[in-house]
Amino acid sequence: MSLAADYGAVFTRWNTWALMANQDISMRYRRSFLGPFWLSIALGSLVLGIGLLFAEVQRQPFRDFLTFFGCGMLAWTYLQTVTSEACSCVIDNEDNLRNLPLPVPLLSARVAYRNLVMFAHNAVIIGVMIALLGKPLTLLSLWSLVGLALYLPFALFLGAVLGPICARFRDVPQVIATIMQLMFFLTPILWVPHEAMSRPIIYEANPFYHLLEVVRAPMLGQMPTDMNWIVSVSTVAILGVLAVIVTALTRKQIFLWL
Repeated sequence: MSLAADYGAVFTRWNTWALMANQDISMRYRRSFLGPFWLSIALGSLVLGIGLLFAEVQRQPFRDFLTFFGCGMLAWTYLQTVTSEACSCVIDNEDNLRNLPLPVPLLSARVAYRNLVMFAHNAVIIGVMIALLGKPLTLLSLWSLVGLALYLPFALFLGAVLGPICARFRDVPQVIATIMQLMFFLTPILWVPHEAMSRPIIYEANPFYHLLEVVRAPMLGQMPTDMNWIVSVSTVAILGVLAVIVTALTRKQIFLWL
């Protein structure tokens, strides 16, 4: 198969990665009463508990901070999870790769779709929470879907980059996990950015902040800034270039690393 065929398989063999992702969800929550909504309820409980605490610590209005934090955690959970699973998308599919001609982008699409389904489950819980707080979603909130559309190629390309690298260097996932823990605190999720900050570059130079805002801002009734869109699209484009390079360099060696 050629490099173009590897990425073309994401579209021509969409039923393969969709079926695999659906099976992942079914197997993970088999014999569970609430299924994947257990994780959604856990997320809702986390948002409520930490929101109560940090709204008081930062002296923010509870309703406003809880909405800000809840929408931020909804987006961050997707970004953090796909980053973690991108590291293992090749390693976890060792048996499949040894028996079936599965290109890495197809396995990456499996991760992107699986977490999109989980995002939808989490969005139900967060949406209900926002509605109960008396802050209903508006038509402007539909722009969140545009931001969410960026998350799919982000996850696809990230898996194509990190999957082969982590298969070759098995300590990279631990490095990525440490970086993501740091990024959680550097990204405005638990804290609210404001113009009076002496070092706004802490979050303005953070691509995860901009990726977060293209989904969170519309849910809060605000339009993402031009900079949010520019950085987010640029991040996805850069990942796309890296994905093609990594795939070209590793597609013939990847079986030696399993």
